[in-house]
Amino acid sequence: MAAGLSKLLRRSEAAGKTYEFGGTQVYSLKVLLELLLTALNRQRILIPIPFALVEMQAGLLQLLANPPLTRDQVTLLKTDKVVSGTVPTLGDLGIQPWPLEEFLAIFKDKYC
Repeated sequence: MAAGLSKLLRRSEAAGKTYEFGGTQVYSLKVLLELLLTALNRQRILIPIPFALVEMQAGLLQLLANPPLTRDQVTLLKTDKVVSGTVPTLGDLGIQPWPLEEFLAIFKDKYC
């Protein structure tokens, strides 16, 4: 992402345009959490919680000074975050995105 932002800042023709920074792989939230737990050498039980309960929890938590979860975040969790293919991407900047698994393996080797 940093390489893409750096290139955008140096390109005057990119001003005012939208770029999508994402790869071709699509992950579920569960798979992302499992990959992260593996990279951190942690074991946790992941329990699916219905959005109705999460929204109630977020309604209470957002009353805290530094809420760990808000209703707006729950709203964002309800939609997929995928590259649309209708606007320029990292590839248009000459940058090949890394597979997440490769990045996490390097992270694990370096920091864990």
